[in-house]
Amino acid sequence: MSGPLTVLVIEDDPSSCNSLRDCLVRSEDMEISGIVDNSFDALELVEKSTPDAIILDLELKLGGGNGILFLSQLNGIELTKRPYILVTTNNSSNTTLSSVRSLGADFILSKYERGYCAQYVVEFLQAMKSAIQSKVINVEFTPSVPALPQDTREKVVIRTIHQELEKIEMRPKLLGYKYLTDAIYMVMEGHDGNLLLNIGKKYQKSPASVERAIQNCIGSVWAHSNERVLKQNYTAKVSDRRGMPTIMEFVYYYANKIGDEY
Repeated sequence: MSGPLTVLVIEDDPSSCNSLRDCLVRSEDMEISGIVDNSFDALELVEKSTPDAIILDLELKLGGGNGILFLSQLNGIELTKRPYILVTTNNSSNTTLSSVRSLGADFILSKYERGYCAQYVVEFLQAMKSAIQSKVINVEFTPSVPALPQDTREKVVIRTIHQELEKIEMRPKLLGYKYLTDAIYMVMEGHDGNLLLNIGKKYQKSPASVERAIQNCIGSVWAHSNERVLKQNYTAKVSDRRGMPTIMEFVYYYANKIGDEY
């Protein structure tokens, strides 16, 4: 039986630190290896204790340094294993987040996401525990995302899909919401058949009914969402004259966007 997941917290906000500490202490399968507010002390702790996972706040204005500096310097340290790095951030710049991923972050959680809190962060690590503890990094320190058990991967991917749809203010109660979730996930899994037909079979609906529900769902977003928020979070070019993406454009945009993380 594996032991508790050792977690290093790098966070400069005192309130966030306290909340994360409380949640980690309450978790029987988590153990705190340290809590620091700057990237410099964090590097020393990683070298001394090599935690299983790191909760890394990208902005460390109060403590010193920053998450990108930490990741860059971490890549130069020789470790027997590389910790799983869960980044939390207020930053929404695609350029910045791409840099964070290229430097070895395993997953990024936006603090603007609906439902974000310390418990949410800890529960995410709990879901990843077995995969994190089985991850082996070679001596060349090439960061890689661990292969997740299929049921765990599906849960994580679907949660990510929902987070992305929430960013454009899509309402989960709309009938087409679950159809879109399935369609995006199916494309990510390499499905090359008739999406509408297969989703219809799953829910005992006709392909036309599924298509209408999905179109209404997408149309509702383009009709009612904040324009600035929509442009910020849906960056693909829209070819349809109605000013909104087609079903396939929408589905493949998110399948490709989310697929970059898995």
